[in-house]
Amino acid sequence: MLKQLEQQGLLASAKHSFRLDASQLIAISTAMLNPVTLLHGPPGTGKTTTIGGLLFFLRRTLGYKGKILAAAQSNVAVDNMLETAMKRGGLRVLRVGEPVKVRSSLQRYTLRAQVEAAVAKDTTICEAREEQRSLRQQLRTMRKSRRSSGYERKLLYERLDELNALIDKEVRRITQQLLAEAEVVGVTCTGAAGPELAGAAFDMVVIDEGSQASEPEALIPLMKGCRRVVLVGDHKQLPPVVKSSEAAAGGLGQSLFERLMDTGAPSAMLQIGSD
Repeated sequence: MLKQLEQQGLLASAKHSFRLDASQLIAISTAMLNPVTLLHGPPGTGKTTTIGGLLFFLRRTLGYKGKILAAAQSNVAVDNMLETAMKRGGLRVLRVGEPVKVRSSLQRYTLRAQVEAAVAKDTTICEAREEQRSLRQQLRTMRKSRRSSGYERKLLYERLDELNALIDKEVRRITQQLLAEAEVVGVTCTGAAGPELAGAAFDMVVIDEGSQASEPEALIPLMKGCRRVVLVGDHKQLPPVVKSSEAAAGGLGQSLFERLMDTGAPSAMLQIGSD
């Protein structure tokens, strides 16, 4: 497949933009060919760069329309993937997670920041909030005057509840639209179980630090309906951190990455300085 892609000139843009070597190109073609792929290699072999090249190639060269979820055990690894993809490929990304744990350069791409920016421009929400301010002022005036009836105050409170429901509905619509428009959504493995992605489905899941995540952690993003998965890591280095000796003895000390490697799943090894 690699030769076919090179003959068609399809890999040229990704190879040039990311300065990919031969082993990285083979890794990308392997990921394209199989529904499950393991990309592994020691530190310094450019695993994160390969992920960026893969995402760029899929979206910009092949015009892949499927939703992509980029996950990792740590927030740092998620941010690294997104920054690499954005810097070289200009992909539309959305970072899901607590903003305080997200790199400052990615703050404006967080789901919360994007929702807040869209809400500030949304006519329906602005009008509803303006009406809420007016209703609260009326309630304050009524409490001071003590001349209003309980029924009048009840009507105002009911209207406030209606407006709150309207705003919540509009915020959910905006959130769903932002998720639908993003080409790549970044989140930690455990963060993929959060309410932001409830009901969301992704055609492809890429998991960095796949050999460091415990199997239950890795399975969380994979439960998002993916048809293609790429696990990236180094099973020769750090294993999952399991503090309970009983849990480790029960199998949680082995990552899904290593388990799949043992079963002979399709894999590609990255090498330093391969031509």
